[in-house]
Amino acid sequence: MSTTSENIAAKDADGELTRHCGRCGRAATVDGSGETLTWTREASRRGTVWICTTCTRRNLAAIEGGLEDPAYWV
Repeated sequence: MSTTSENIAAKDADGELTRHCGRCGRAATVDGSGETLTWTREASRRGTVWICTTCTRRNLAAIEGGLEDPAYWV
């Protein structure tokens, strides 16, 4: 499996770009259908991580709570 820059997506066996959720592992094809438009992009020490819509909703309080922490922006 080869990855593109910043771990944004990876090509699957069929050569389609697939994005994986950094929390639950859910995979979604990046094909213009709009399925990944509601995913959240998270920049962390390990690089760019994509979070699916379901996990984003579940972790919204933690995401918003981190915005006030100065260490969050480092």
